[in-house]
Amino acid sequence: EAISARVQDSARRLWILYCILSLVQLALLWVWSGMPFYESICHTLTTMAAGGFSPHGMSISGYADPTTLATYAGSAAEAFSRYNPARAEWVFVVFMMLAGTSFPLLWVIFSRRPRQLFRDDEFRFYFLSFATIAVACAWILTDGQIDTEALRMGAFQSASLISSTGYASVDYNLWPASAKALLIVVMFVGGCAGSAAGGAKAIRNLLVFRFMHRELKRAATPDAVISLRYKGRSVPDPIIRSLVNVVGLYLLTYAFIGVVLVLLGSDLITGFTASLACVGNIGPGFEAVGPMANFAELSPLAKIVLTFGMWAGRLEMVTVLALLQPIIWKRLRWRGIESRINS
Repeated sequence: EAISARVQDSARRLWILYCILSLVQLALLWVWSGMPFYESICHTLTTMAAGGFSPHGMSISGYADPTTLATYAGSAAEAFSRYNPARAEWVFVVFMMLAGTSFPLLWVIFSRRPRQLFRDDEFRFYFLSFATIAVACAWILTDGQIDTEALRMGAFQSASLISSTGYASVDYNLWPASAKALLIVVMFVGGCAGSAAGGAKAIRNLLVFRFMHRELKRAATPDAVISLRYKGRSVPDPIIRSLVNVVGLYLLTYAFIGVVLVLLGSDLITGFTASLACVGNIGPGFEAVGPMANFAELSPLAKIVLTFGMWAGRLEMVTVLALLQPIIWKRLRWRGIESRINS
């Protein structure tokens, strides 16, 4: 009963936090950026949930296009007369990053302990990955002459992909190859554990990097006793092995689905980024499945493969692969037989 009460209390707090953040985003989109009320509600519901769906076929970029807005007539056109795309995009950046942050950590922060935010190892890794790639993309897009528009584009796409929201403010398929490579990196980083984001999760990637760093140190000094630490505590080796296994399974699944898609007729970039986007529950990939396109042109078999990838990625890989083991089904069958005998 005590455990049940704690779970219920935690769930209540997270729902309160989720609703408050959603209402704040709705107010900022509607009042501050001038986005019409209907569009503000739709985008709010798919930002904090990291869903990324938009009423517009061109995602957020469709609302910044004057030719698109010109197609609205009457009251709809008047509703968009106050719309400020730059303000709206910065609101999205902030709340996409919040959607990819651990909700229990956010509760601690809003409980008058804001200093805990940047003391959290996972959040620091998550935020620094976002900030580094956002600035690097802005640098590449402007040949080193960073301006506010390029920074906004880099920040928006980095936040969208690292949080697995999947919005698009521009067609990043048209970006230089180096910028697209950075976006692929941020797609793999993923959001924090305990957030709405998908992907391999920042904490796993962080600890795998620390594990690799430790092993390099051990190779240089074999007699040294070097522990892997997280939040000031030593991480036991069984947990490290488990994390390495999970990240390895993610990589193998990405690679396997990517190869299958290429064999089914997709080009290399489309196949592997479609795999990354679906297993990470991100949404858009690159080339034929880029932000201004969709998955409709893929073959039925390719869609079935990607459906499995989305399912496996959302269920954290190990659960799905465990269910595919024959021994699991044998145990379940024997338990069913035993229960019938005992009854």
